[in-house]
Amino acid sequence: MAMIGGAAGGFFASIFKLAGTGMAVTVIPGTLLYLDNIFMYLLMLVIAAGVAFILTYLFGYSDDMLEKK
Repeated sequence: MAMIGGAAGGFFASIFKLAGTGMAVTVIPGTLLYLDNIFMYLLMLVIAAGVAFILTYLFGYSDDMLEKK
C-alpha cells in the first residue's frame, strides 16, 4: 500500500512539475531542496502518506489479525 501512496505523491508532483534542486535524504532533510515551493512539497508528502494510510486501513488491516495473536 505504501508503494501506491508513493505513486500518488509522485503523480501529484509530476502534474505540478515539482522538482528539487538536488538529491538528498527524503522528508525532513529533503525539505531544504524545495524551499522555493515548500507548500507544494508538504502537500505532496501529505497526499502520499494519506493515500498509503487510507489504503492500509481499508485493505491491509483487519480485526482477525488481532484475534490470531
